[in-house]
This record gives sequence, C-alpha cells and structure tokens, in this order.
Amino acid sequence: MAPIKRTEIIEDGEIWPTLDVINLKWIFGQNYDNLLKFLAFNGLIKNKMKCPGCEDFMSLNKRREEVEWKCKKCEKRKSVRDGSFFSRSSLNLSKLNKNVVEELNIESTTVVSWFNNCRNECINLKEKIGGLNKMIVIDETCWLNQEHRKRKNGGETREELYFGCIEHGEGGQAIMERVEDKEMSTLLKMIEKWIEPGTLIISKDYTNYLLMEKLIPQYKHVLIRSEEITNAGSSKTVELEDGSILNINTNQCMDLWIQLRQKIVRISGTSAKFSDSYMMEALFRINAKARRENFFIKLFFRSKMIDASCLFDSEEEEDDESKKKTPEERKFIFRRELRAMLYGFGDEKQPAENTLEVLEQIVMDYIREVCRKALEVGKPNRINLEDIHYLIRRDQKKFGRVKELLSLSEELKRARKAFDDVKEI
Repeated sequence: MAPIKRTEIIEDGEIWPTLDVINLKWIFGQNYDNLLKFLAFNGLIKNKMKCPGCEDFMSLNKRREEVEWKCKKCEKRKSVRDGSFFSRSSLNLSKLNKNVVEELNIESTTVVSWFNNCRNECINLKEKIGGLNKMIVIDETCWLNQEHRKRKNGGETREELYFGCIEHGEGGQAIMERVEDKEMSTLLKMIEKWIEPGTLIISKDYTNYLLMEKLIPQYKHVLIRSEEITNAGSSKTVELEDGSILNINTNQCMDLWIQLRQKIVRISGTSAKFSDSYMMEALFRINAKARRENFFIKLFFRSKMIDASCLFDSEEEEDDESKKKTPEERKFIFRRELRAMLYGFGDEKQPAENTLEVLEQIVMDYIREVCRKALEVGKPNRINLEDIHYLIRRDQKKFGRVKELLSLSEELKRARKAFDDVKEI
C-alpha cells in the first residue's frame, strides 16, 4: 500500500519561530522543507490547498527542486506559492540572494568578507578526533599545484603535501592539514596534534609508520595487510591485539581526498592565502554531514564569536565580591551550557542510558526552567519560549535528534551546575 501523502505543510502541534529580524537570520541556515514550514507557520504561504475541481484537499508532491500541491483525483497541480506574495515570482535561490544583497544595500565586498570570516572560523574550530575504543585511518597525499603564468613557456608545478586522518566506520570525523615534508618528526607532530591518546591508529606499511608505536607509546598502531585473492581482487585487513582480523575499507580516506580535491578544482584561480580556508570549509561540511548536523547552525553556535546579548541584558551589572564568579563569568557558563543543552555539543564518550521519552521530558523541563530564569535576568523580549521549544523538536521526521541534543548524564550534571551558578545573578 502506497504511503499517504501529507495534505498540510505543518502538522497540528508543530511550533515554529515567529517572523522577526533574529529569526530571519536563523532561517538562512535552513533547508527548503524547513523554509516552507517557517513560511506556512507565519501565514506567508497557505498551509492547506483545496482542489479547484473536486474541492478535496491536495497533497504535497515533490517536483524537481521544489514542492507543489497535487490532487490525487483530478491530477491538477498548484504551486505552493499560489495565493501568496511569492506567487508572481519564479526566481531561483541565487537570484533571490542577489536581490536581498541589493535591497539591503550590502556591498559585494561585505558579503565576501562575511564568507571569508565563516571559512576562517572553520579553521579555528578543528578539534581532536579519536579516543579510547576508536580506530583512525591515517594517510598522506601529494597534489600538484599548477602556478599559471602568462609566459609562453608554461607554468611551474610544485607539490602540495597533506596529512589526513578519518575515524573508521560510518559517521567518522576527519582532519586534514597541509604539511611541509614527509619526515617522521612531522608525522608524529600531526598525530599528537589531532588524535586523542589511546586511539588505535591504522596505516599502510610505509617506512615512516613502522616505528610509530615505539616513538609515541600513548597510541596503539597496526598496519594494513593487503592480500591478493584469486578472481576477487585484493583484501585489506588488520590484525587486532586479541588476534581477531578486521577488514578495512581504505576507500574512506580516498573518498575524503577526492572530495577535497574537487574543492580545489572548483576554486581554481583563488588567491593562495585563502585556499586553506576553502579546504577547511569543505572539511567542516563533510564532518557536519557525517554527524547529520546543519552546517550553518553548527558553525554559528560553535563559533567563539557568539555574543551573550541574545540571552541577557547587555547592560553591565555590579560586581559582588562575595560571589566566587563575576556576573560576566556566570553569563558565559550559562550561555555555554544552554547551547550544549539545545544543540548537543559536548562530550560524546558515554552513551545515553535514558529512553528517548524520558530524556526528552528531562530536556524540555530543564529548558523551561532555564528560560524562565533567563527571562528574569535579561529583557523579556529577548527569549521566546515557543522558539526554544521548537529548537528542541525542530525535526519531526527525525525524532531521534532529541536524543542527540543531550545524550549524556554528565552533560545534564554540568548544565544543572551551570544553572545553579546563575541563580543569584
């Protein structure tokens, strides 16, 4: 039996942000489906559509890159823009963005600077990967960079060396960095910089890798063995400490190099000083996709540039020497832990023990309590409880995301401690 198609853009009980300047900035980071829900919730497009022929409610139907209304009986179609402000416009997203830039009187250099800042943040937000009970495949690659010249004798070529590592398995996080050479000292420096101690490192049997475990004993190391199988190509395996054999798919690293290499090809001609930032943006997107996170939301809320004024009154408060922490320090703790509650950015070493329903109720009760206190501390119009409720349940189809928002008992303890720290502000 074919699944029943939806006849509404937003279902009963769904809560979406109201239309204001702050949420307009937020909506830029959403996908097409969420944009439709945002517009329907705020009455900018119709949430339901009746067929002009049989007067039955039409169903949502995906067509090309957009969504339309379609009647199952009459086969009639209508655009989701029908009867709205957008009904006379057929502009695609790129043209709409251009219109926004022109109408807001934003200089093109300002737009470029903004995206440069975003890419630079991608560089700053790299974190160590791996840890206990995790396996990481390391590799290195060399790309030839063509320096284009106007002279007739052609351009000069130079090697670009990169060190990379990726967590073994689905959803693995990756790291890549440009290096000057292939020396053993450089390799060890990269491993200690980007890989957590206790990680099992898997590598090819290159000469530089053979003495790795002796030189950095805080890591475990195994080599990939390649065996030719008759009529079946080659098999790549590693032997673990317990004697078990693990099949290794080295295509993970190869896919990573290919995706990043494609980025270099697309930005051909870009200034060399910006090339690394473009690469880090591509890597940041790959990692966000592996974690099934929204790239822009992840970047914005993990950025060190976040301002506390979105939650608190910007006016300075009087210092109290009797308190262990200053009000500004408490605001910082509050903001950090609230972000951890909302977006699930924190330690992931321990799995959740609570069921989804219990965990969701804990999160919702705590968010209401935090928002009530934040409203008492800051300006009442700075926080909308319905908006916070939406952030927790913003994806009805992937309800498992709630579990990811706060999956650790330790995170709950830290968040409650942060709440206690700001009670007296």
